Amino acid sequence: QVADLSWAVYYDSWAHASNNKAAAFVLGGAAFLQELGFTPVLAQTLMAVLVISFAATSLDTATRIERFIVAEIGDALKIKALTNPYVATTIAVIPAILLSTLRVADADGTVREAGWALWPVFGASNQMIASLTLLVLALYFWQRKRPVALLVIPMIFVMAVTMFSLVLHLLEFWAAENWLLLGLTLVLTSLILWMAGESVALFLGRMRGRDQSGQE
Repeated sequence: QVADLSWAVYYDSWAHASNNKAAAFVLGGAAFLQELGFTPVLAQTLMAVLVISFAATSLDTATRIERFIVAEIGDALKIKALTNPYVATTIAVIPAILLSTLRVADADGTVREAGWALWPVFGASNQMIASLTLLVLALYFWQRKRPVALLVIPMIFVMAVTMFSLVLHLLEFWAAENWLLLGLTLVLTSLILWMAGESVALFLGRMRGRDQSGQE
């Protein structure tokens, strides 16, 4: 019922909000629809279909993007089998199946699905992609002598916060002897440092090129 949808009930704590998961969204959205004249059952059904459709389209998009990435890797490495759409899709789907079915120990020792065990480092990898996007845009506009301060400042902030988060995770996983997450976090940290090093090298190379052309 609409009267039961209280903030204090569903969001009184982070743990409670996490346990409610999609239920709060479905019931809350259904409450809006009920005010428009929909019956409770129909309103909740529509919201549930909306959530399922969003999850399905997200899964389809992620699988398709990963298939493209596998195919491009195969093309770059001259591995013809990887460019086959069926082979690339299979390679993209199998890890997802393993993440959703295998059960491993989390950082606190709780046994759960592998996907949830990897969740603590997902945010860092997501922010790494964001900083990489800002980096590419900053280099693109800088090479064309456009202002880049509005791109460089948030890029440095996101990269610094991501690195700080990864260091905290490294210490946590080391203390818990969770070698799987420790290894993945080290890989992410190495990728961020590599990305930063490549950008600095490119920047310095361009600056040397400009200095030489100016002297000539």
